[in-house]
Amino acid sequence: MSKRNTFEQTQEYAREKGVFEQMSDFDWQIARSDPAAAMRIIDYKQQYGASSDPEERRRLNQAANRERMRFGASGGTWGNGYYEVPGFYARREEPDAYGEAVNRLFAERQAAGGFSYDSAPRYRSRYGAEADELAGQIRSYRDFEYDPEQDPLYSAYRKQAAREGERSVRDTLASYAAMTGGRPSTAAVSAATQAGNYYSAQLADRLPELYKLAYGRYKDDYERLRSALGAMQSMEKSDYARYLDELKQYNSDRDLAYKGWREDYGRLTDSLDTAQALRDAERKDYWERERFDRQSYIDGSASAQKHLARLLDEWKQSDSASDEIAGLFGVVRGAPYPYR
Repeated sequence: MSKRNTFEQTQEYAREKGVFEQMSDFDWQIARSDPAAAMRIIDYKQQYGASSDPEERRRLNQAANRERMRFGASGGTWGNGYYEVPGFYARREEPDAYGEAVNRLFAERQAAGGFSYDSAPRYRSRYGAEADELAGQIRSYRDFEYDPEQDPLYSAYRKQAAREGERSVRDTLASYAAMTGGRPSTAAVSAATQAGNYYSAQLADRLPELYKLAYGRYKDDYERLRSALGAMQSMEKSDYARYLDELKQYNSDRDLAYKGWREDYGRLTDSLDTAQALRDAERKDYWERERFDRQSYIDGSASAQKHLARLLDEWKQSDSASDEIAGLFGVVRGAPYPYR
């Protein structure tokens, strides 16, 4: 609750108690600096008006004046006057016109905190494991060696040559047997052997071709591995380029966000520094005025004390309170000394 709202509530409280018009200007000054004290004065006034007992009314008036004397004055016999009390200096309430702004700006700057931003994107390869495996296969690729016995194509040719050779031997022997009436001859065996060797020679003639085909298959397999690795490396390169673009955009967005944060934080700091400087200047001015007023009061206090002593002597001698004494001490006019 702000002081202004409390003062307004004090006014409303005085209206509720029916003593608003009885409040002096000094009472309202008290309400601005100490609403609780003013409300007690309001209660005393309300009880004073409701009482018909003179002694009760005197007690209530003195109680209200004790509240007022804390602020350097008395309300007099009826509580609606103003009489300064010598020997008491009432310090004015210290102003704080910029306090709310300072507290608000400080809280806003605290809430702004340090700069924070989402983490930077991280690169995760989709092809790393496969590419490593292919590279390992290429590095460990065996040297080319050709073993006809391990070549399925050579095996097929050999079987075909064997079949063709056996058939040729049978045909040759049968042909010679028909010519000789079935009698075996050296010429028939020699001719049959030559026919079989022909197919064996043909098989041997195919070996260079089979070697070349096997080397082609070896080389094709090697090139397929290299091509697959190259394709993966190309896709990896494309992915990494996209990642670099994302990282560049991230850094750009982060720099822009940081610049905006610094500008906002700087504005808050500047505003806070300005509000604090104004608050400090206000306090400095207050205390300079306060020191001047207090010194002025001290300078005049001696004469005020002498005046109070003179009034008390007059009261003692006359045994009757004057209007000034009655107003100052809250007694009735003509009261004897000392008044109880």
